[in-house]
Amino acid sequence: MAITTRNRLSGLTMHGATFIRLDTLADDDARTLLMRHLPNHAARVESAAMATLVQRCAGLPLALAIVGARTADHPEFPLSHLAHELQEEATGLSAFDAGDASADLRAVLSWSSASLDDDESRAFRLLGTAPVSGIGTAAAACMLSVSADRASQLLRGLEGKNLVRQDKPKRFHMHDLVRQHAGELAAATDSLSTRASALRRLVSFYAHTARSADHLLYPFRFAPNLPGLTPGCQPQHLENEAAALAWFSEEHQQLHAVQRFAAHEGWWDFVWHLAHALDTYQYRMSFLTDNVASSRLGVTATENLATPALQASSLRQLGRAYTRADELAKAQSCLEQALQIEVETGNTIGQAHTHHDLQRVLSFLGDHQAALHHATTALDLYRAVQNPVGQAHALNAMGRQRAQLGQYELAQQCSEAALALHVEHRNHSGHLATLETLGYIAYRSGHRIAALEHYTAALAVAHELHNRFAEAEIAERLAEVHEALGHRDGARQSLEKAYDLYTGQHRARDAERVREQLDHLQERPSADR
Repeated sequence: MAITTRNRLSGLTMHGATFIRLDTLADDDARTLLMRHLPNHAARVESAAMATLVQRCAGLPLALAIVGARTADHPEFPLSHLAHELQEEATGLSAFDAGDASADLRAVLSWSSASLDDDESRAFRLLGTAPVSGIGTAAAACMLSVSADRASQLLRGLEGKNLVRQDKPKRFHMHDLVRQHAGELAAATDSLSTRASALRRLVSFYAHTARSADHLLYPFRFAPNLPGLTPGCQPQHLENEAAALAWFSEEHQQLHAVQRFAAHEGWWDFVWHLAHALDTYQYRMSFLTDNVASSRLGVTATENLATPALQASSLRQLGRAYTRADELAKAQSCLEQALQIEVETGNTIGQAHTHHDLQRVLSFLGDHQAALHHATTALDLYRAVQNPVGQAHALNAMGRQRAQLGQYELAQQCSEAALALHVEHRNHSGHLATLETLGYIAYRSGHRIAALEHYTAALAVAHELHNRFAEAEIAERLAEVHEALGHRDGARQSLEKAYDLYTGQHRARDAERVREQLDHLQERPSADR
């Protein structure tokens, strides 16, 4: 005997029953199910409308069945008519109504939501207003203003009625159409201030936890204090750098959604802090498009906050993001604007940071003498404010530019001094950058074995730090050294690694360049020994 229900009926498993979850369908399966209700030619003729129907149903079998029933009732209507209705925000769930209670999505969902107790109902409604696709218990606890244990109990209660799904331990997902139902209930039941307070607590949770995570990834960055948390609402505790990376990986898309929502609400302080906190992670993982997008929102936030120091910082961050994305003219413009603000306001440390970033842009543009000038200026400013990590970065930049100008002995001295400072202050990211520069200096000056050693060490550090951006570039540099040494297999392996990393990071121009190098390598006879 088979029983279908929106409740879990977990107790039946104690008596030998087998629990089978009717999960959401993949797009291809959803399309196949929906096509059973359509004239044979409809999906082919109106492919765009068909895609909209599948997208709006989001794989929910009940929604697909209702849409199928509605198309069957009026086979003479074009699919675009129903697709347009489903896309209209004002229509809401009313479009998913085929004429009776069992074929009315809102009515069916209400059978589950009506069975909730008061606390579960409040949790369901407020979670339905959250601008995220999935939520962990720590975030839910903050949004609902309850303890983590209580949030877990409430979420498990909603899971028992199939209103949320726990797709990973302590992480719950609410289907888009279920969320829409919950949002409708919230709008009808909870005051605007109640909903706004819950959402501000959620945004605050993400901003504070992201700040903590970013600090674990790069503890040398400074940022002003965040707005305080609501009493009883705590950011997620992260033990170490590995935990911070795991949290960012899990929450990256949620953080973007929360930042966009905060911008929509005009919560500019949170928008800026989220942009700032995302920068290090996005750089390491080479999420270049996301880095530009979140950094742009950071600039927009400071324009609304009208705080010169933050505006300069955001312009500098956007300049770095543009540099990584190879949009050098935009990068230079942002950095020059930042420097002008910092000079006008007397922000010495900000000027030092911006001179250092301008050095990188000018180096990519091929003006190494100007780049050296900016690196030297940055060093002087860092020394003036007694910032040893900044001094190390500036010294390494000077080493790079002197190597570009053929001044290898001076370059070596600068970068070795930088390495000593980075090691002393345990700046692993700076250590990585300086090892890469020492590899470059050694290779350019003809010391290929030393270059191999430096690049190999740098590649290991990049892998340990999960810095995919740097890992790809160092692998390509390492291939160049291997080829110069006649190590064809080593060159091929390094190029294949670089190609895979560039491709995975959507760095198409870099991937194509490496692809050409691989093709060229294949055409040459082996010189391995």
